[in-house]
Amino acid sequence: MLPITEKLTGRRPVAGGDRNPHGYVPVGGWEDYSIPIHGRAPGASQESVSAGRDPSLVAWTLYCPAGVQVRAFDRVVVDGVEFDAVGDSLDWSHGPWGHPTAGVVVELKHQEG
Repeated sequence: MLPITEKLTGRRPVAGGDRNPHGYVPVGGWEDYSIPIHGRAPGASQESVSAGRDPSLVAWTLYCPAGVQVRAFDRVVVDGVEFDAVGDSLDWSHGPWGHPTAGVVVELKHQEG
């Protein structure tokens, strides 16, 4: 088994009212939860630089134990900075032969600039 190296704080949106004419439910608040991780690695940006703008996309890849669920609209706090989850967590634990170290991968991003 891989050790848990740290726990991060996840934040999940909580519905706060009725749907608007476009079908969206407004966020009424955030519910915090704990995310155990085996490790994290810096992600890479594939965003090009536009004229007159120098965007910076900060990204992380989290490696978590099986069963961790991070959803598309969740946020995760890494080193005091809040990152958006890029889609739902990817579960790698359902292979045909199973492996005790297989788990979940979570992609995060934060736009600066």
